This record gives sequence, structure tokens and C-alpha cells, in this order.
Amino acid sequence: MKKLSLLLLFSLSLSTIAQEVKLEKEERIHIEQMPEKARLFLSQKSLTENKTKRFYREIDGDKKSYEAKLKIHRKTYSIEFNTLGELEDIEIAIKEREVPKEVLKNIKNQLSERCDRYKIERIQAQYVNTSSTNQQEVLEQALKKNNFSKVNYEIIIKLKTNEETMRCEVLFDSLGNYKYHRKIIDYAHDTHLH
Repeated sequence: MKKLSLLLLFSLSLSTIAQEVKLEKEERIHIEQMPEKARLFLSQKSLTENKTKRFYREIDGDKKSYEAKLKIHRKTYSIEFNTLGELEDIEIAIKEREVPKEVLKNIKNQLSERCDRYKIERIQAQYVNTSSTNQQEVLEQALKKNNFSKVNYEIIIKLKTNEETMRCEVLFDSLGNYKYHRKIIDYAHDTHLH
């Protein structure tokens, strides 16, 4: 019963709080349509050796951004920029087994506390560009994947209630502590590299 009431609370909070809804639309563009700073960042040798690249303009509610999706050493990277072309974050698609065991245990415990039934669809290690880092430092951390103290885990889950099935984006810190969640509206599978 506790789980059911938590699930209902989780579902209700997702549907009633506007800032917790992810209404993302992606439009594929050519690299020339990206901001100049973003193009310059993407022209670095470590990022130009890859043949599989796609570029997008994103709208997530009122927020607009640009994203480059590419494969590096068989891993899918999403590099997001703001409208000025400044790096926001770099996300890397990873498998559950790549998340440190204690962190994954913490994440699963918190998900189980919040909902009865869920399925993890995708996990991304997220390296965020903050005021204490610079773009190059973030790129180096993401390419080496060795600084887990500064990584977040962005997880897409499929959540089932008696009334509906929904998808949510849930963010956890480097220790697996819950940060926030958003219900996903218009989730598009076809824009991600496979």
C-alpha cells in the first residue's frame, strides 16, 4: 500500500507540476546551422575522427539548445550547447553494468521506493559544464570516463500505473542520490544514434 501511494504521488506530481514535464522536440539540422562556438568546439580532432554524426536543434518547453550526437569508440555521445554555442553538458549512453555497483544499488532502491513497477530503458552518464570547470575539462572527463565524482546519471524509465504507462527522465548524482524527475511527453526514439 505504501508503494501504491508513493506511486500515485509520483504520478500526480509528474502530471501537475509544469516544470517537471519534459516536452522535447528535436529537429535535425546541418552543422552549418549550429552556433559558431559549437561548430568550433566540435572541430577538435578527438571529435572529428568519427563518421557517424547528427546535429539537432532542440526545444524543451521554453529552453532552446543544439545537440550533436556522435559515436566515439562504439559509445554514443550527446553534446549539448546553448543558443550561444556554449557547452552545457556531454552525455554518454552506458549500460547498467558500467554504473558503479553501490551507485546502481542506491538508484534502484530509490526508484523502488518511488514506484511499484518500472523498467530502465536508457542510462546516460552526464558530465555538466559548470562555472568551476571549462569546456575542455568537461570533454576530457567525458572522453576518459574516469571522473565519476562529477558525473550525474540521467535515466529514462518506463513507469506503469493502473491508469497509464508513462516515461520519465530521472536524474541522480554521482552517488546515486535522487535529484529530480520529469514526465516525458512526445518521447522520440528515432532521433538517437543506435
